[in-house]
Amino acid sequence: MDKGRYLIEELCALTGLTRRTVRYYVQEGLVDAPAGRGRGGYYSDRHVAQLARIRGLQEQGYRLDAIRGLLGRSAPAESPTAAPGTNAGAPRSSPASSWTRHAVAPGVELNVSAEAGAKLGPAVTAALEAVRSIIEREGGRDG
Repeated sequence: MDKGRYLIEELCALTGLTRRTVRYYVQEGLVDAPAGRGRGGYYSDRHVAQLARIRGLQEQGYRLDAIRGLLGRSAPAESPTAAPGTNAGAPRSSPASSWTRHAVAPGVELNVSAEAGAKLGPAVTAALEAVRSIIEREGGRDG
């Protein structure tokens, strides 16, 4: 059982997120709902860990739809997010797939489908680190 028991204000102070963001993540099914209802609702250390994991993945360049796949969570039945295939500007192999863009270096990026990101998350992270390392090494050479 989690030791921590936090009101939303305390959770926000711990995580650096806004109330709106926390509630959105709960609504989207990325974070478990708080225990209790209304003003009596509270969050636990598990919620803190879930939010930290989401933030860490976002810092690595993952979008929320890819994070959902990595966390093994499904989208809520009546999500207010855009319908599949309406993510303007994102590359896609089929109308229903979504992609995450990873900036590697100025002018260099890696695009990973949500499906591949969910299956290969650690491999994608390792590949990004390797490519960044190579670019840093090669960028230091005059050629």
